[in-house]
Amino acid sequence: MKCVFRFCVLSLLIFTVGFQTVNACTITVEPLRKHFRRANAVFLAEVVEIRQKPGAAESKNFISDDVTFDISETWKGDHRNRATLPASSGFICGCDSKPSRFETGRKYVVFLNNENVADICDSEPVETGGTPKTVERLDRFWFRAWARIYPF
Repeated sequence: MKCVFRFCVLSLLIFTVGFQTVNACTITVEPLRKHFRRANAVFLAEVVEIRQKPGAAESKNFISDDVTFDISETWKGDHRNRATLPASSGFICGCDSKPSRFETGRKYVVFLNNENVADICDSEPVETGGTPKTVERLDRFWFRAWARIYPF
């Protein structure tokens, strides 16, 4: 009886102490219409320059760069020609097979959030397979109009 009790106590102790804390990551992929409506600005641009903000490495938020975009097409917002915006480098979990930072010389479809931050997780590199289809849908007047009207 003592042996069974000791075994139970030891097992309970091992289970209690043996577990590690794990952070769960959930990545939600919104439909394009909802993503467009939620964004403060949407444009197609090439990254011209990236400047890391001083002290960004120690910062708790992930806004680590100032990125200069050479804008070629705008679907929403008032950004024209060239804009330098703060950019986030993703979050702890990553961005579902996307790069973790903007890269100089690459083109992106950029969705700015409400704080006018270009988030790498919300932006799509033009070289990826789905982006030409995204650009084609964004070019349609009725898609943009319906995205602003229809709440789902």
